Amino acid sequence: WERELSGRVERADLIFVGGVESSREGQDGKGRPFLDLTAEVDRTLKGKHGRSLALRARERDPGFSGLVRAGDRLYSSPFVVFVKWNDEGDGSVRARFHLAYASAFVINAVREEVDSK
Repeated sequence: WERELSGRVERADLIFVGGVESSREGQDGKGRPFLDLTAEVDRTLKGKHGRSLALRARERDPGFSGLVRAGDRLYSSPFVVFVKWNDEGDGSVRARFHLAYASAFVINAVREEVDSK
């Protein structure tokens, strides 16, 4: 777990504690499912960003099915959100992300890892 956390912290361009404000399931122009999330940025741990961030998970992304299954539980607790800006190769930049429940233990472990870099 510590090695995985260290890797996430190192790779992330932005890490923040926040909650999911809204979500919307849909399909792109080719009929592929996606889930759009709007996350509220409460406390930034690494990087800089405004008060909210739009995130999109696509069906082929790791964790997509878990996000869809979570449904309304996405709104019930804060998360530590790890974001990596990814050049999609077509001129667009996309936020790849991972959500971890924002327990005091996780927040402190992330802070310690950020401070050690």
